[in-house]
Amino acid sequence: MLNLHTGKCKNLGIKSPGDNIIDRGIFVGSSSESYYPYEIIIPCRSVDHGETEQPKKSVSDYIITHDVALSDSRNSDNSCTHVIKLKQRSNGSYSKRVVYTKVCNGMSLPEQRNLLRELVHVRFPNTIKLVIDSRGSGEALPSLFYESWEYINPATGDVTEYPPIVRDDDEVGKKLKDSLPIIRAISATSEFNDRFYPYMKSCLQDKSIELLSPSEEVDQDYKEGKLTDEQFALHIEHDALMSELANIKQSLTEHNNTVYDRIIRTKKRDRATSLLYGLSVIYEYEIENKEKLYGDSKLKYRYKPLYN
Repeated sequence: MLNLHTGKCKNLGIKSPGDNIIDRGIFVGSSSESYYPYEIIIPCRSVDHGETEQPKKSVSDYIITHDVALSDSRNSDNSCTHVIKLKQRSNGSYSKRVVYTKVCNGMSLPEQRNLLRELVHVRFPNTIKLVIDSRGSGEALPSLFYESWEYINPATGDVTEYPPIVRDDDEVGKKLKDSLPIIRAISATSEFNDRFYPYMKSCLQDKSIELLSPSEEVDQDYKEGKLTDEQFALHIEHDALMSELANIKQSLTEHNNTVYDRIIRTKKRDRATSLLYGLSVIYEYEIENKEKLYGDSKLKYRYKPLYN
């Protein structure tokens, strides 16, 4: 069984944490092209410590979101997993704290299944939704959760069996014994992007997205042994996430369709995309919360689900 501490999957950081990406002398994070300039991201980097597992007696809900990739070839896409901790605000919205990030390259679908299973059942058992990119290579991943799963505790050797996890829109799958219908399969369309790239920007602007502080701010703690390798790696991943976000630009095609592209085309955006998928589900929860709070029929009219 894959162990997240020592298994094949590893965090893929950037060579110099916190550095700007430079292309022909232009700092991308401050580029006028950037849809998510550093100016709106840096204030969100306010969290001192991530979480490698949920705190004991935690009552917070968690969303786990996963962007799928398989190839291990040079410059191929990475799979990326975020764990987002939710705390509801008085107006029905949430503070969305990204407490854990894992990026892997060349991991098989069964290995990705095992990684996500361990996060859901063992590390963050308060998880209420597992969001999975179901396009292309990710299409087959949800089906791998449709059976019970055994976890071997690496410290004690004890074996625990967990029930199937199924899609939340699969009425047949829900009939499996003890199944948990918490998988949300996302297949991003142009309409999806048109809604949630701006939503992600609004979350950064109102600081409802909370990211880990820059790695340079905790570097001394790490050197003094106050942070483990895994804990420090989380900060490095958020350095890279900020860089990926700042590399996204909004533009129009010749047919006047809005697209969200990369300023530097060779740079990946796996971390940003995974975050976008998770936020799309949180958006849905926020709309439902506001309907309950305010009884506003106009909210229901404005909200149109984008999921199959």
